[in-house]
Amino acid sequence: MLKSPKSIAAIPLIGALFLFAGCTFTIAVPDSPTPAPVVVDDPQQSPSEAIEDPLPPPANSSSVTPPGTELNMSETATVPFKYGTDPAQNIQVSILGIRKGSTADFAGFDDKSKKSLADVTPFYVDISAQAAPGADTSALAYATISSSQIGALDQDGDKIQPLIIMGNFEPCDSGSFGKDGAEFKGCIAFGATSAQTLTLVTWADVSYTESGYDSLDGQPIVWK
Repeated sequence: MLKSPKSIAAIPLIGALFLFAGCTFTIAVPDSPTPAPVVVDDPQQSPSEAIEDPLPPPANSSSVTPPGTELNMSETATVPFKYGTDPAQNIQVSILGIRKGSTADFAGFDDKSKKSLADVTPFYVDISAQAAPGADTSALAYATISSSQIGALDQDGDKIQPLIIMGNFEPCDSGSFGKDGAEFKGCIAFGATSAQTLTLVTWADVSYTESGYDSLDGQPIVWK
C-alpha cells in the first residue's frame, strides 16, 4: 500500500511519466490508448549540449569500467558520477535485479493517472551504489541515481521509458547517498508496453556526457 492516502496525479513530460505522490494535482492527462511513457521522445536520445570547457576526469579515474562493457546482474561497475556543481567522483554501481510489477501497483493513483497507465506494465530495477575507494564522499552527499543514469532495454534492444515518481511509492523507493557517500540501495521504475519485457539494464549517463557512457555519443555499460 502507498504510505499517503491522498491521490496521485500523472503528468506526461519529455520521455517519462511523472507521478506525484502526497498531493493532488488537477493537470489533465491526455486520453490516449497508448500510454504516455511510450509515445514521447526518449531523454537519452536528446542531443547533447555543446561543452566549451570539458570538466577534468575524477582524480581516481584510473580504475573505471570501460564504456561498452557487458556485465552480469549483480556485477559491479565503477563509473564517474557528477552531482550538481561538485566535481565528478567515482562510484561503484551494481544492478541487484529486475522486478515485474502490475497495474495493481497504481491503485493509489487518481483516476486520470490510472487510465493513462492502463496498458503499462511497471518494471523495477533495484540498484546499490557506494563511493569508490579514493572518492571525495562530500561531493556525493545526498546524491541520487535516476533514469538520467540508469536505462532499460527490452528483449529486442528497444528502450523502455522511465516512470519518474515524485513522492512515496512503496514498490520502488529511489533512495540516495547519505551525507558521507555510504552505500545505499534504491530502485528505478520503468513503464513497458504489453509487448515489452525489461531484459537489459544500462548505465547511460546523459547528465555527465563527458564520461563516455551516454547512448548518443558514447557506449553504455550493459547488465544482462
